[in-house]
Amino acid sequence: MNESRITPEPRPATSPIALVPGAIRIRDEITFRLAEHELCTRFLARVFSIAEIRAVEVDCSTRTGTLRHGLTLPGDVAQLLGRLAAVLRSDPATLPAVGIPKLPTSSKFSVHRHGSTLSTWEVIHDEPGRLRIRHEALRDDPIVASRIVRHFRGQPGVRFVTPSERSGLLVVRYDPEVITSRVLLSLAELVIREPLPRISDGYSTTPVRFGVANLTLGVAAIGEFAFPILLPISGALLIATNVRTFKAALIQLSQKRLGLPVLYLTIIATTLLSGQFLASALMTWCFRFWHRRFRVELATERSRLLESSRSDAMMARLITPSGAEVLVTVGRLQVGDRLIVSAGETVPADGRIFGGEGVIDERGVRGIDGIVRKKLDDPILAGSTVLSGGFHFEVTRVGEATRAASIRRILVAATSPAPGPMAPTIRSEAFATRAVGPTLATAGIGLLAGDLLTVGAILRPDYATGPGLAVPLETLHNVALCAQLGIVARDPDALERLAQVNLFVIADHPLLTQNELVVTKIETHLPEPTLLRYAASALRHMVDDRARSLSEACRERKIHLLNLEAVDFGRGVTVSHGKHKIRVMDADLSSVPTTPLLVEVDGAIVGRIEFRATQRLVAASVIEEVRRSMNLPFALVSSRPNSEISGLARSLGVEMFRGDFRTEDTAEFLKACRNRGVKVAYLGDCRSDPKVAAQAHVSLSWGRAGDLESDPAALLMQRPSFEPLGELLAISRTHASRVQQAQQLILLPNLVCVAGAFLFGFTGMTAVMLSNLGTLGLYRRASDALRGLESIVPPGAGQPRRAG
Repeated sequence: MNESRITPEPRPATSPIALVPGAIRIRDEITFRLAEHELCTRFLARVFSIAEIRAVEVDCSTRTGTLRHGLTLPGDVAQLLGRLAAVLRSDPATLPAVGIPKLPTSSKFSVHRHGSTLSTWEVIHDEPGRLRIRHEALRDDPIVASRIVRHFRGQPGVRFVTPSERSGLLVVRYDPEVITSRVLLSLAELVIREPLPRISDGYSTTPVRFGVANLTLGVAAIGEFAFPILLPISGALLIATNVRTFKAALIQLSQKRLGLPVLYLTIIATTLLSGQFLASALMTWCFRFWHRRFRVELATERSRLLESSRSDAMMARLITPSGAEVLVTVGRLQVGDRLIVSAGETVPADGRIFGGEGVIDERGVRGIDGIVRKKLDDPILAGSTVLSGGFHFEVTRVGEATRAASIRRILVAATSPAPGPMAPTIRSEAFATRAVGPTLATAGIGLLAGDLLTVGAILRPDYATGPGLAVPLETLHNVALCAQLGIVARDPDALERLAQVNLFVIADHPLLTQNELVVTKIETHLPEPTLLRYAASALRHMVDDRARSLSEACRERKIHLLNLEAVDFGRGVTVSHGKHKIRVMDADLSSVPTTPLLVEVDGAIVGRIEFRATQRLVAASVIEEVRRSMNLPFALVSSRPNSEISGLARSLGVEMFRGDFRTEDTAEFLKACRNRGVKVAYLGDCRSDPKVAAQAHVSLSWGRAGDLESDPAALLMQRPSFEPLGELLAISRTHASRVQQAQQLILLPNLVCVAGAFLFGFTGMTAVMLSNLGTLGLYRRASDALRGLESIVPPGAGQPRRAG
């Protein structure tokens, strides 16, 4: 149907119409064209105003629409055709309103009627508590399947969700008293329309196009191997496509500077004089290819990193002022609303608990190494999953104001390098610029010792693209490792700066006085190593100081831990080991850090473990380990009197300390260190002391409630904990080392090209191939390191099943 045929003015129907069993097939070159979805939507709105139309299948490749009706009698079909013709010619205002779903961008799709709802999902079976639907986009697509599972799990009332990639079916089991099949169908429609990760997300909005590069390469190849008469055209294309390079080179030369534009201008001149148009065209095409590959890889891997910090809740259970419970979309939530979440559901907004207690998995939001037990007045974060119990909480932040949204924005900024005018990133362009002078000088020697072919081989190596790909991917890899520790890196260079520090200054904090716990007594009729292994393997699912002491006791006794799946968090932690169920729980309700633990196997108590606090501080162990492995000195500063701080410094093993130190004094001290060339890392409350953070070479901020984005620190610790510091420093050293290796490794193939030009007569084409092999090696090295970092949930402790 063209647009004029679905306007109020009556026109004769001229589109081919075919009757097939149970359907009417219509062909129209305009209505069913892929680019005319708006026109197709208007057509569907008219067609579905007829109650007998059950579904419409659109095939844009054949420009056809198949209207499924299910009628069998010829008279009924003839009557339907008459009504269809009348509807297509009628005034839209006279037709009943029909809600057409947003149409997919694929060339084939279907729209189905289910009661009063229209959806691109086909409803196969619908009964209270069980919904079975089908969609072609789900078939043979694991990405879509995992996205559907992620969105549906955690929705209020949803118990199980099972997608089938083979058949395209989705089975949802739900509580009909909480959610209806109509709402579930709407949620499925929202999920299937979720866009794929954008290549340009947070990096650049300009797409990398290959049209001119393909044309230049094609003309150069034909001219080189078949029709030499085309070579002048290659020269003209080379000049025409590098006008911006000429301008940038002239500006640099006028400023007496050497940069990539000057190098490229020299390459272009050499190409025009030597006729090596194919090597030049291939080099340009490779630039485009690697720029495109870089953006795709960066966007894809960053999306994998951010998956688990997303709040996938789409519905929320709202408590009305009258006390009733209603189901609303998350987009309608406001600060001050009161919500309910139960076991198996995803928390839809940040808030504070005013009723209930239970266990929450916050690893996707905080990146911590376990599960958290929550109670009255504790904060609760969007994107967390309730594993046991239930909560009533008041909303404090919604949507893009939640902590999960802040984390995503910070991580996107930290992993989005600024693009360079002549290279993938500004940093890689700066690195390559350092090689311009030596390269031009070597090319001059090559001209004296050889000819223009030698010069071309010396100039062709690419020093920018390899590091431009590798360094951002290495940064993404190590930012993901930091996120697993519960540390958000907001500055892409923070890890490299942290690796350079030669003094670590710590601001006084109550956490520094936390004492270590040790196992003091074990009562059991089992072998003691078996009881310790069970207890430590179960409790490490939780954020609990006793879990650390149990693991340390196992390490001292050389007892290996088991990777056991947590199956219940109702009372304590229950794990499964073969046919046995092991539960570790508090021996009493005292809720003090040294509360004894009971170990239960298959319902029978088999042991009791007691703890006590030692005089040794947790931070002292971390400082000792860092000093032993990295030889990094520490200093302690505090506003408390010097007499008080001296005892803490001795307990921590810190040789340098200053009491009676105000914020201004600390800032002046760091400034003096900077002036002397001492690179200082500062750990403190950077949100309250921004002047101190500004003077540090790199700043770290203690975790606390509030807006992460208002904290000026380069590294944000999501929860107050001194333990991750050693691992963070190790990550920073590894990151700096791998970045340096990437810059060094790209030199190898390029130096081979230069040596080969002098010794073996390498041509520009050989240099292009060798240089790109070096880039490929760096790319594979960096991208392979990212495999397995699909989320910021820490690996190794097993993934707990949701209770309920």
